[in-house]
Amino acid sequence: MAEFGKFCVEFKILVKPHKIAEIFKNTANNSKELNYALFIKTLQKLSICANEEKKQYLMERIKIYKMKLKEIKE
Repeated sequence: MAEFGKFCVEFKILVKPHKIAEIFKNTANNSKELNYALFIKTLQKLSICANEEKKQYLMERIKIYKMKLKEIKE
């Protein structure tokens, strides 16, 4: 797990550390090992998670900007 965490930091995978650990543990055999196929599956899950987090952040920003625009118009 520690090596996988280092991998994510090195390659700037922008997912919260607790989520990385959760995905790793749910995918790895005995929550310890990843073969190549499981490694690819884990990367796919991490990319989906990263995109979801980015989407959520952007949606929140849009909401804030809409509120500010509404205030300016009033």
